[in-house]
Parts: sequence; structure tokens; C-alpha cells
Amino acid sequence: MVDNHPSDKRVQDPRDINDFSVPDRVARGEDLIVQFGESGYSPELLTQLNELCKTSEGKLEIRFYGHHNTEFDCSVLSYIPDVRYLSIETQETSNLHTLSCLHHLCGLALRIYYLENPNILDLVDLANLEELSLDETRISNLDLQYLSSCPKLRSLHIHGHKKNIEVVSLLSQISYLALSGMKQVPLGFVNSLPILRMLNIHTGGRKDILEIDNQNIQVLLITRVLGLSELGDLGRFPKLTRIGIREQKQLDEINFSEANVNVEDIQAWICKSLSAIRGLKYLDHLYSIDIRQTSIDFHSFIQHEFPTSLTEFSFSTGRIRADREIRNILQENGYEDYRLKSYT
Repeated sequence: MVDNHPSDKRVQDPRDINDFSVPDRVARGEDLIVQFGESGYSPELLTQLNELCKTSEGKLEIRFYGHHNTEFDCSVLSYIPDVRYLSIETQETSNLHTLSCLHHLCGLALRIYYLENPNILDLVDLANLEELSLDETRISNLDLQYLSSCPKLRSLHIHGHKKNIEVVSLLSQISYLALSGMKQVPLGFVNSLPILRMLNIHTGGRKDILEIDNQNIQVLLITRVLGLSELGDLGRFPKLTRIGIREQKQLDEINFSEANVNVEDIQAWICKSLSAIRGLKYLDHLYSIDIRQTSIDFHSFIQHEFPTSLTEFSFSTGRIRADREIRNILQENGYEDYRLKSYT
């Protein structure tokens, strides 16, 4: 339940079930997020939304957020017992025990800063859960042992919670894993996930990721991890197709090897110490490179013998005049500007 949905998929604070043509859009199988940023929703409206949850063929998510200067009263969840996708993103809540009344959850996102109950997951029916996001709380003390009751979980995001995190290794259906705010937490459990495709490590701190060697990883994203200075030989990820390294101040090189023939897409952003990307000659399927604000010298870098598959190439220093010259050189060499493409 990643917060990247287009705005036209969101229905904001409806007061009537027919606002924004919600029933018609659900009937057409559209993916929708019906979200409430403040109180004022009636039991009648929530009951009607619950009926749509029963019949929706698309992804109908109900989201409660904001509710500033007041607690979000979770007792209203009793009006939507058939909700399948639920997000609660508020500072404080009351009556969280009502979560135990929801027996059809496929997706759940909890972003409750003052969540004090470390056993909150014990209240949730986890049997059918496929997507779960556990965001930052004030003391980051959620007990993750209950994740062992999630046999269908495919997508998991954890921010800062580490108690019994090794239980994640038992989740055999995980294909997407995002770990945020993990400071020196051992990550070797990642290697036991048999169908992990995308690993996203964000913030937190560690000096390297050498303990991670899951050979099924296809997409590796690393952003703003304090102290990270070494990725190691990326050949230990032979299925890797995309790599994005962002805001890593101490990383000085990225190393590919013969095993990385599947790499198609490289992104390196705001890595001020990064001076070299080695092993490009092995990347037979590389089609896009996006390098921004590193220590790599463009005029030396462009001398590499790039594969003929490379068509999208962007390189920027943050200096207007230099970047204009670089764009001209890349265009003269027949490359498209990578920055015009989306990267998610």
C-alpha cells in the first residue's frame, strides 16, 4: 500500500456515497482510494462503502489520515467489516481493538506515530494479508513475531521496527521488501526469501550490504543510508535488472561483474564521493543510465565502450553551463535524455 497513487484515483472526504461517482467507478472495476482527512463521515456512509467493498473487483482502499488535534476513533471500523484494503495514518488513535473485527483484510498500512501497543499485530486477522506497511512510531517497538501468521504476504514495508525481525525469513511469498530506518540491524534474513524480486533499503545506517546475497533480487534501491561506503561485487545478484543508489555520501564506487549481464537500468543520484562505476563492459542489456551530482568525470566516463543496447543516458553535475554542454554531447551521440522517463 505504497502512497504513489495518481490523484484521480483518490476520493477526498465524500459526504455521500454518490460523490465522485464512487459506485459507478467501483462497478467498472477501477482501483480507488476513498480517504477521510477529518471526522464527519457518517455510519450510513461507511456502511454503504462496506457494501462496495464486498462487490469491488478492483482495489478499493479506505484511508483515514490527518484528524489533527484529535484521536482517530477506530470504533468506526466496525461499520466496514468487509474492507479489504485499509490505511490508518494519524498521530493518535483510540479503540484499536476494533481491528480484530476485520476478517477480510488483504492490505493494511499503519502509520500511527503514538502507537504504544507492541502487540498490535496480534489484533489483526493476518491470514489473507498480501500487503502490509508498518511505518515509524515514536518508539519503534512493534513485535514482528506475528508476521509468521501471514502465509500470503507478498509486499512488506517496515520502518524501524526490529523486534523478532528475523521472522521475515519465513515469509516465502514475499516479492517486495522495503526496510526503512534500520540502524545496524542484521539483514541476513533477506537471503532466505525464495521469490524476493525488489529490495528497497531507505535511511537507517550501516557501513555495507555485504551480508545480502539473495540471488533472486531483480531491483535494488538504496537511499540515504548513513555510513554506507561499500556495496561489494554486485555479481552476487545475477538476476539484477535495475539498481538505484541515491544520496549516499560515502560510497565511492559501484562494481559490476560478468554475472550482471541482465542489468538494464542504472541510477546514481547525489552520491558526492562516487567516482567510478566499474564493469560496464559486462552489461550486455544496459539501456539506461542516469547519473546526477557525483564525482564521476563525464569526459572520462563517456569514453567507456558502452553496449549498443544503451539508448537513454543522462548525466548532470548541478552546474548549468557544464550540464548544457553534457546534454549536447549526449544528444550528438544519439542518446535520449533519461530524465524524461519515469523511475519508480
